[in-house]
Amino acid sequence: MDVALINILRIEVASAISRADNVTAAQLQEAIRTIQQLGVEGSKKVIRQLRDDYRRSSDYVAYLVRAKQGLLSTMNFLERALERSRHEGETYTHYLVTEWIRLRLEEPGQDALLEEFIFNFRGTKTVDEKKELLESFLSSRLAFFLSNRNELTQNQIKTLEKALEQHLVTRVYSYALHPNGEVDVHRDV
Repeated sequence: MDVALINILRIEVASAISRADNVTAAQLQEAIRTIQQLGVEGSKKVIRQLRDDYRRSSDYVAYLVRAKQGLLSTMNFLERALERSRHEGETYTHYLVTEWIRLRLEEPGQDALLEEFIFNFRGTKTVDEKKELLESFLSSRLAFFLSNRNELTQNQIKTLEKALEQHLVTRVYSYALHPNGEVDVHRDV
């Protein structure tokens, strides 16, 4: 019987009992009883067999770890690719909506309305009037663009509204920033 091994196991039993880990303590006591029954040669044979099993399984465990790392790397790549494609889709959608708005506003009749809006915007002096005029024109053009477009989702409508607002603000930006024209530009310099 291997006294050193049994002493180590008894120390572990005491440690398990002090931690109130009754399951581990019972397993260790059963291991001590089994080692005592096997004797020195039997316990050496069991330990040798366990060591061989561990060596064989360590290659498999290393393979599993590498496989898991490969899968995690692939998942990370796919998540980044999905995020990139989502971002590109949003960018393309925004571009297409912006171009569609530009083309619609350049149609006969629409371009005259846009020029009239810009002329009226230049003519107003107070910020509140400019804001009200912009909001009014924005809502009228949005209603016009959305007529007969029942298949659009809420997200698409928001994209359309945002792009339309950006287009209109771009057209009147200098008049909003410098309502008095060249006088304001020279004063700011």
